[in-house]
Amino acid sequence: QSTWGHSRMPRQSQDQEALLNNRPLRCYWFPLYVATFLGVLLVLVVLLFGLDKLPHHPRYASCESSNAVAELDRQLTDLYNHQQFAVINSNILSTDFLVASQDWVVSSFFEQLSNSGFTPLQIASHCTKKIESVTHEIGQLEANNSTQTFYSRWVESELDVLITNVDFTETEDSITDALAPHRASFVDYFASQQFEVIQTNFYHPHAVLVPPSNDGFIPHSNIGEYYHSLYDLGAHNITFTPFSVFTTESVIHEIGNFSNSLGNSYYYRRWENDEGWKLATELLSIGDHH
Repeated sequence: QSTWGHSRMPRQSQDQEALLNNRPLRCYWFPLYVATFLGVLLVLVVLLFGLDKLPHHPRYASCESSNAVAELDRQLTDLYNHQQFAVINSNILSTDFLVASQDWVVSSFFEQLSNSGFTPLQIASHCTKKIESVTHEIGQLEANNSTQTFYSRWVESELDVLITNVDFTETEDSITDALAPHRASFVDYFASQQFEVIQTNFYHPHAVLVPPSNDGFIPHSNIGEYYHSLYDLGAHNITFTPFSVFTTESVIHEIGNFSNSLGNSYYYRRWENDEGWKLATELLSIGDHH
């Protein structure tokens, strides 16, 4: 008998009565549901942000393997380990070959790398993307139990650009150049969420973007959507501040600091002048940010 003089209804019957009378059931499992939700949310946050401040979305990126590039890597490795640097310069490198590492370096890079003790060399190619005559490659240079993540740009069978182990000395003053208005407009369009305009106006039709994870290439058709996703995930107040620029007649290579409300990273951009300056290559996270 209960205090009110009625026999106590079994718990199961109470739930059945509640269901029949359209009343909510007791939430016996509510704490478990909350714990499960928080656990899943934590996993998602780790997967999205990982060690990088910026999230990445593999669904936007594409990754291929290339037997041709693998063979070129093998040839380069063999020549490097036999210190055939003159042959590398004449047979592997393009006439416009450029490296971004501790500085902008041209044909002497591999000899300098070897003299620093980075030998014997192994090249592990992780991902490639071929667009017409240009093949983009992401991978790792390995020697003496140390690794350097790299990006390379091959034109046919010639190595044109290599970005690796970036550790530039930042200048105190930002660089003033012809691209400053382009960067300012880019930031304004991003803030106003005009991502399709960014994709159309700022990127070459054959452009590729490498996300901070360095695990694939985002093609031109998905760049606007990718920046939209960054905005939705909280990467606001973005700025691109170059601290080193290498300029030729039709190409501008740019290394700088990419900052946003989620964090900072070093970036690389390749601008090409095709009836106006447009981005052909963009890497959002290179080297170790200080």
